Amino acid sequence: MAERERLAFELTADERAAAQARHRVVAAARACVRDEGADTLGLLVSEIVTNAVVHGGEGRALEVVASLSERSVRVEVCDDGEGFVPHPRALAPDDVGGWGLFLVEQLASSWGVSFSGRTTVWFELPCLPVARAA
Repeated sequence: MAERERLAFELTADERAAAQARHRVVAAARACVRDEGADTLGLLVSEIVTNAVVHGGEGRALEVVASLSERSVRVEVCDDGEGFVPHPRALAPDDVGGWGLFLVEQLASSWGVSFSGRTTVWFELPCLPVARAA
């Protein structure tokens, strides 16, 4: 997969981080994930950044990387959390929290977690094909 563009930035892990990351990543990937794809991308960025704030330590630095190719957009969020092994868990429909990785699992084409001193959660979404004029 040849990379076309790469956006990398740091944020402070606070209540503004999810919105800041969402706006920057969606703006950078707008041509790739148009319309409802942009909504899905924004939701998933918000979810993994929020998890990084909660589990990686508020006030610490988060690193966000979005890599765009002709076929997909990959987003990685790196934090100072202890790392974890993702596992499915049962959620009741009225549960308030705990939906983040469930949504990532359901909506992303692929996703994962890695740990090498810092925790990185990543996901990929396919780019939508450009409509051609008839």
